[in-house]
Amino acid sequence: MGICPKFNASGWVHSKKDMKKIIYSFLSLVALATLMSSCRKNVSPLPEARAGAMVLLEAVNSSLFDVQDLPNARYTGTLRDPRGNVASMEVYAKITRSTTAFSELKFVKSITNVNGDFEITASEVAIAVGTIVDTLKAGATDDQTINLTSATDLQAGDKIDFINRVKDKEGVEHQISDISQNLNGNVGQRSAYDFTTFVSCPFVAANVVGTYSVVDDPFGAGLNNATRKITIEPGSGADKFIIKDIFGHFAAGGAKEDNNYDVVVGVNAATGEVTVEKQHAWDPALINLTTTDGTVEGAGFVLTCTGAIRLTLTHRVSTSTYPNTYVYNLQKD
Repeated sequence: MGICPKFNASGWVHSKKDMKKIIYSFLSLVALATLMSSCRKNVSPLPEARAGAMVLLEAVNSSLFDVQDLPNARYTGTLRDPRGNVASMEVYAKITRSTTAFSELKFVKSITNVNGDFEITASEVAIAVGTIVDTLKAGATDDQTINLTSATDLQAGDKIDFINRVKDKEGVEHQISDISQNLNGNVGQRSAYDFTTFVSCPFVAANVVGTYSVVDDPFGAGLNNATRKITIEPGSGADKFIIKDIFGHFAAGGAKEDNNYDVVVGVNAATGEVTVEKQHAWDPALINLTTTDGTVEGAGFVLTCTGAIRLTLTHRVSTSTYPNTYVYNLQKD
């Protein structure tokens, strides 16, 4: 017996075989819709973006521990929390006395006022660090432990590295490895995660003269002149010295410049703190700027007892389109 066609209200004609196909298609669509709905329910939402925990070292008022007054010596400055989500800055410090004598990184203190003035005293650092281990003390067969019980146990030339952590208001602790290299590596960003001080020593003019190796010079490195020797000569008085050809300049065409740029540095003889007054020091043509008055100005310190010179220099041109800050560190040969 044949299959008789049936007319529906729309005028379409369906056989039993057609009806089975329609029912099968409908059930398939229902199953697919159920599966998609189930998938949507199992999709985890993206986590909410968390504001970065950054503390800026807005200003430094006293950058050295004065060896002549260690009980009252302190590192002072101003902090700023640009995002308003920092609860505290946790200060950690380590001391390096020489290439063989150094300490572990130790917790010093917690600073909760991250929008204002702060201080870290030499006493706090010495007591918190506690010991320096000398791994190669002359004549010794074992490592020698140097105990630090007060600020007066620090010595001229001691280097103190502060490698800090930041706690946000949700209790999450952020370390230096959590922020970008640009934020922490560029001194112009003023990151408070990482900064350094020294125990100063009185400036001896005769000892500053000589030949130095460049330790840090990001600006000069951009001119392919990072690895070079620098000569320092006496200044016009006992409180000045001259850094000869400070950035190892070459003219824009590649030939050595006839007019090298020498920079005069003024010194506080009692502490070794230095000031660089605004002066011509580089040729803007080297970085494709059309002005002719590249200047530097800044501050830092010189340690004639260890041969270290550390400067922070702001580079400017007259158009004010290039205010960049770089470190400049030398070590006497």
